[in-house]
Amino acid sequence: MKNVWVAGFLSLLMPGIGHLYLGKVLKGVVLIILNIVFITTMSTLVGLLFFLANWIYAIINSVRMVRFINNKS
Repeated sequence: MKNVWVAGFLSLLMPGIGHLYLGKVLKGVVLIILNIVFITTMSTLVGLLFFLANWIYAIINSVRMVRFINNKS
């Protein structure tokens, strides 16, 4: 069983790491790449908004995925 707090904390550190912890490698790598792209464009307002949206999405989605994975097994 995966831990909700660990997945959420890892996603808080860097979007995508929580998904890697859950075994969702493709989604994790995509989120990491998007995070890097958004960090490079953070000097614009749009880049900052996309960065924050990606970060929040990664945290919420990894926590929801833990609950789904734990209920499935």
